[in-house]
Amino acid sequence: MKTVILYGDQKENEMDSAFIDILLPYTNLLYVSEKYIVKKQSDSKENTLIISCGKIPQIKNMQGVFIFKNSFCDFEISHFPDNFIPIFDSQNLKAGNTLKNIRRTTISCGNSKKSTFSLSSIKEKVATVSLQRYISTLDSNTVEPLDTCIFFNDDYDINCILSAVAALFLLGLKNK
Repeated sequence: MKTVILYGDQKENEMDSAFIDILLPYTNLLYVSEKYIVKKQSDSKENTLIISCGKIPQIKNMQGVFIFKNSFCDFEISHFPDNFIPIFDSQNLKAGNTLKNIRRTTISCGNSKKSTFSLSSIKEKVATVSLQRYISTLDSNTVEPLDTCIFFNDDYDINCILSAVAALFLLGLKNK
């Protein structure tokens, strides 16, 4: 099972909705938050657990992606879970500063030159997202820079879309 952690204020739920919407065509989902447990089936054989939390739980023997919502609380970087790749909005300076001393790959999303994922275009619930550099998936496969189209059912903040697409690639769901 692949794992996504959405870390930040539980009231900031647009990111949660975007992840469910954007990931569902590629995987079966089990979404867990303080208020809800929802299971959604797709035609996929893949399974993904999405955990939305305001505090970092102790995580053992799992790997996945760790999404920083813009509302996340400060924490000690030593509490960051092993085997998780952090994804954050390049405009989120708090997340960038928190992660600058981490010794692993970090994925930034936005329209800066340093962003790993950026938006090329968006129109009527279809976004073209650019992967700006080579990345490795959790399964150690390499993905080359490319543009990809993503479809969704609602209007979401660009950071929500980019973070979900980054998760798709890092989890190895999009490039199959």
